[in-house]
Amino acid sequence: MRKLSFLFIILFAIHAQAGDSGALIKPGEKLVGARIALGSVYGAGLGVVLSGEYGVRDNLFDLGGTANTLGVAASLGYSGYSQSYSWGTYSYTNILLITSGLWHVDLLNDPKIDTYASLSMGWNIGTVSSPSGGPQYSNTYSGLIWGTAVGARYHFSDKLSAVGELGFGMGVLRVGIDYRL
Repeated sequence: MRKLSFLFIILFAIHAQAGDSGALIKPGEKLVGARIALGSVYGAGLGVVLSGEYGVRDNLFDLGGTANTLGVAASLGYSGYSQSYSWGTYSYTNILLITSGLWHVDLLNDPKIDTYASLSMGWNIGTVSSPSGGPQYSNTYSGLIWGTAVGARYHFSDKLSAVGELGFGMGVLRVGIDYRL
């Protein structure tokens, strides 16, 4: 806990002076992207996510001159996996429809880096393919899902950025690219 507190103090000190918030999404801007989700992806170890984000509002909170922006996003995720038993193999597929709110804060005071936190909610549409010789399960399942993450974008140019996110929901770690429209 002390290390986390120390890290927070250091990050706060680094961004205490307002700087260029060129990396943050701006109101009216649109981003589209693709990510690979790793670890704990609704049973699978790997998944794919396509997403789009729209910038809604600048300076949602007064952070003493530190730039911050609110964004909303929609995502479509996919994961699939199989489990084999002596009587056959079960195949599982998950299609995820996700909406998210993202709060971008210029923590690092770097015009190429956008840091953010997100909160997501959505719906998982799942299917199961059961072997004919084993116990049978319902062919479909679904349910409400939610997740949260912290992430960062590194902008290679005005249009293209690398993305990394750590959290839970659609995977534990998501890496990919975003393109600013």
